[in-house]
Amino acid sequence: MKNAVYGLYLVGIIAASPAFGDYPDSGNIFSIDNAVPDRSKFLFYSNDYLEPARSALAVVSQFFLSNSKGQRVAVVALRNLTASTHNVSADEVVGVFADGEKRLPGRVELKLVGSEALSYAFDFGTSAFPLLYVYTRN
Repeated sequence: MKNAVYGLYLVGIIAASPAFGDYPDSGNIFSIDNAVPDRSKFLFYSNDYLEPARSALAVVSQFFLSNSKGQRVAVVALRNLTASTHNVSADEVVGVFADGEKRLPGRVELKLVGSEALSYAFDFGTSAFPLLYVYTRN
């Protein structure tokens, strides 16, 4: 009887272990996309005049993540160029895709105190085309 209880206990531990547990669907796993070396060479025609709202934000660095479902995320380090606290809003950041489309990110919850720089993962939704770069306007 003792061995039976021990055996059931062992099966419970194995079933709960990461090797047999709930892993995310492989389509939900993000990978880092290759960086674009020189974005100044992109000259897309676009009748989309979407521009970021003027702000005191500067992009310090950026890299992009995607998954097989086409979800696009930009991890961007932003710097607050003022001495006051700034609540970042989605309309202050624009992402440019490889087909020339410009898009605002989804919901943003980021607060930067004066002169602070922080990284934030901006969700740009789903696209068949990768993100090329993200920019602000100050």
